[in-house]
Amino acid sequence: MASTITKQDTPTAGAPSHEANLRNVPTADPMNIVHLVSEYWPFARSGGLAEAVRGIATFQARSGHSTLAILPLYKSVRESAGPLRQVGDAFEVELGPVRETARIMERDQPVSGVRVLFLDQPALFDRDGLYGEGGRDHPDNHIRFGFFSKAALEALPRLTRVPLVLHAHDWHSALAPIYLGTVFKDHPWFKQVATILSVHNAGYQGRFPPETLDDLGLPDEVYHWSRMEHYGSINWLKGGLVYSDHVGTVSPTHAFELRTPAGGFGLHDAFIALGDALVGILNGIDLDIWDPTNDPEIPAHFSVDDLSGKRVCKADLQRSCGLPVNDDIPLFGMTARLVKQKGFDLLVNNGLLYRIPE
Repeated sequence: MASTITKQDTPTAGAPSHEANLRNVPTADPMNIVHLVSEYWPFARSGGLAEAVRGIATFQARSGHSTLAILPLYKSVRESAGPLRQVGDAFEVELGPVRETARIMERDQPVSGVRVLFLDQPALFDRDGLYGEGGRDHPDNHIRFGFFSKAALEALPRLTRVPLVLHAHDWHSALAPIYLGTVFKDHPWFKQVATILSVHNAGYQGRFPPETLDDLGLPDEVYHWSRMEHYGSINWLKGGLVYSDHVGTVSPTHAFELRTPAGGFGLHDAFIALGDALVGILNGIDLDIWDPTNDPEIPAHFSVDDLSGKRVCKADLQRSCGLPVNDDIPLFGMTARLVKQKGFDLLVNNGLLYRIPE
């Protein structure tokens, strides 16, 4: 008999529970999995989110699961994805007081076994920046990503089968579990959809004024302290935590940090309320890409049995950064955005950050 996922925690007071949904989703192979995400490497990327979701989806596909990834059809995707074909007919999506047309587009070939689909709505996504331009967010981001979440949900019955695990990522798709728990809650097809929300960066939460609920077509009931309300705003990430069946994050350590005032970015009480429904799974790497024995991007190859090539790589990096070429000087590297959240302030305040000469 196939084992089933069960939820053991107690939901936040007054919040909805999807516990019954989880019991209907078998963990035995194969599973139907859909990722809703704002970035997916190599088509759209602003940080580590794109690579992380690509790695998760690739692993799931290689494990025998039917795996889809859906992201917006940004201008940058049109320029990089190659020829696309339309999947099914265009369809109308009602978002608050307006209706917009959406199309689902697809590449001819899967990406590492994952079927990657793009939600096309040019007025919302055919722009130069994923989230904004000139250092400012697009003022209609709540419309853009609200439309993305709702349109993707409405497209699911024609793209896959139930039972289904819907995996949303960060605030951009956090409305998906909220719509499932409100607008779609009585739809028979969606009663067989279980949800997980992965929190890659809790510092970005999707905060908007309360009046934007009307733009999104969400009921007034969600504007409550136990659901989406957060200090006078609506908070998409908080709502996603409340309405999702399970919540994941990038490591067990980070799962602990999210429950602290400093690490939870104001949402620590919401993370604490999740109980055992919050799980930290350590991020990994794609060994097919990050393999120093055959990586074409490094000047010399090396392995655990022969590290001589690593010395060549270190010297090359020192030269390219204008540093002294010296085997005896430790060299540490970090790929991250230059924000306090990443800890660069600790390096600066302790005199450990070396400025590369211009």
